[in-house]
Parts: sequence; C-alpha cells; structure tokens
Amino acid sequence: MREDINAEYKPHIKVFDTIKLSLHYVSKVILWSIFLILIIAAITLVVYVVDLKRNIETGKETIPLFNAYVIISPSMVPAIKVQDAVVVMRTDVKKLKKNDIITFDSKDPRYDGITITHRIVGIENKGTDNVLFRTKGDNNNTEDTALVNGKNIYGKVILRIPKIGYIQYFLSQTYGWIIAIVIPCLAIIIYDIIKLIKTIKHETSRLNKNRKNGNLSVPKTVSSSDLKDRNKFIDDEIIDDEILDFKEDKKKESYSNKSNKTKENIEKSKSSKAKENIKKSKKKESKKEEKYADDEYLEILRKYSEQKKNKKGGR
Repeated sequence: MREDINAEYKPHIKVFDTIKLSLHYVSKVILWSIFLILIIAAITLVVYVVDLKRNIETGKETIPLFNAYVIISPSMVPAIKVQDAVVVMRTDVKKLKKNDIITFDSKDPRYDGITITHRIVGIENKGTDNVLFRTKGDNNNTEDTALVNGKNIYGKVILRIPKIGYIQYFLSQTYGWIIAIVIPCLAIIIYDIIKLIKTIKHETSRLNKNRKNGNLSVPKTVSSSDLKDRNKFIDDEIIDDEILDFKEDKKKESYSNKSNKTKENIEKSKSSKAKENIKKSKKKESKKEEKYADDEYLEILRKYSEQKKNKKGGR
C-alpha cells in the first residue's frame, strides 16, 4: 500500500519541487539585485549628503563625490554594454590620464546637454587651468567633435555593474512593482494562511481520532508564538491526508501485532505454568500415596505385634 501511495504522488511531488526550485532561484536573483541596488543607492545617498553638507559649510558648489548612471547606448561596447550601470567618483582633472573612462556633460552639437560616458583618447592644455580632453566611444568610428572641458566632467568610472539597468527599468514600471513586491508578499501571506489552516485541520483530526479511540486526555494549549513555529506541527512539505491515514493504519497494525504477541506470550507462560502445576500436583499425590502406603504398612505391623502379645498372654 505504501508503494502504491508513493508511486501515485511521486510525479506531483516532482513537478511541485521543480516549480518551487525555479521560483526560489528567480526570487533569489531578484531579491539580491534589489538588495544590491538599495545598498549602492544608500551608500551614494549618504556620501552625497555628507559631501553636500561640507560644500554648504565651505561655501563651494561642486558636483557629488559619487554618482551612478545607467548606460543606454552601445557606444562603449564591449567595455560597457547597454543597460550596464557605472559608478562614477569625482576626480581632480589634473589626475585624469589617457584611457580613463569619464562621465561628462557633453557640449557636442549631436549630444548637447546629454550625459555621456566615453574614454579619454587625448589631453590638451595639460598643466594649465583650462585642461581639455578628447574623447571617443570604444564602439564609435570617430572621436567626439567637441572637446570636453574639465568643469563639465562629473567623474571617473570606478565600477561597472552588468545589466543592472534592466532591473532598474523593471522596478520603475508599475507592473514591475506589482510582480516584484506585491505578488511575493501576497504569496507569503497566502502560504502562511494555508499552513495555518492545515495545522488546525491536522490538530482537529488528531483530537477526533483520540476521542474515537477513547483517549480523552486534555490537549496542551497552543500560544501564538507556538503557532509561528510551523515546524512544531507539520513539516516544510505539504502533508497529504492519505499518507497520514496510512501511517496511522500502520501504527494500529503494529500495536495490534504487539498485543497479539503479548497475548501469545501470556498464553505460553500460562501453559508452561499449568504444566508445572500439574507436575507439582502429581508429585504431591505420589508423596501422599507413598505416605499412605507407609501408614498402612505401619498399621499392619502394629496389629501383628498386638496379636503376638495376646498369644503370649494366653499361655
């Protein structure tokens, strides 16, 4: 019977495990990505606030110490791909050198006012206060037409985070928030409700079975903290009622087998005791018979001696 139940539920368990593993993997990736974005955002915000406060105290107007941007064009492929995020740190323009990747406010007529991330391919007016940089995208055929003034540079790229832009775009949409935040929260709540219902159902069926079996012991009260610990009542996997009934039947069979064995042992012990009692009674009877025979023999001897004495007295 056990093999039949396992064979019947094995395909369902396999499908359930596959779905569970897939959802676990996807949710783990999404959660770690969100966590990474939040960490970067938090660090950037803290540094930005501290740097802004210092600039206000000193009366200087400077760009933030750290900033982050998502790349939306393939001009820097393969070094930086579309939807990659770059973290930029404010750097002294005198320390910038050839082959550094910088983010700047472009004055190129084609991209005027757009934030661009390109590589430095040349430096002009080096050593002066008016340093100019020639830039070019790694994937572009020509250099940028306009030179970049040091005042328009936001900073040097210090970190690239691959494909983080997709997650940022996904979470910025309404459906993204619903899928990534609302649905998982609802799933967790529904899952907990189902587990609680199954726990109550399991406990109720157990109590009913105990009442039917005549076990009227008062159950222990369960506190809300105990209900939170779901492993006290059921396993992490879904418990099937038929399998539970099967286990209960098996327990009953084992109990009946034990009781039968106990009865057999009692009967054996009774039969062995009866045999011993019969032997003892036979021994007692034989002793009684022997004693009776001895008494009879003594009586005969006594009578014979009395007859003898009477004969002598007659003479």
